[in-house]
Amino acid sequence: MKLYLSAGYTYIATNRNLDISADTKDNIYSIDLRWKGTEFMTVRTGYERLDRNSNFHVPADNPNVDGARNFDLADKRAIVSN
Repeated sequence: MKLYLSAGYTYIATNRNLDISADTKDNIYSIDLRWKGTEFMTVRTGYERLDRNSNFHVPADNPNVDGARNFDLADKRAIVSN
């Protein structure tokens, strides 16, 4: 029987230059636990957390953008477990 524990961190900075200007910074934290009890069975569980910070700018001279924030550019806090 073996027990494995792994942890991770990922930082992603994305710069978008579309009709709007938005920069996002993602901090992703993760941890996984895996147990291999026999040759034919493995149990695995994990946890992941996303913290997104955005810097959103709408140009004043752009009539096509109404000032609404896109869902992929907004600040976000998310937790995923499996």
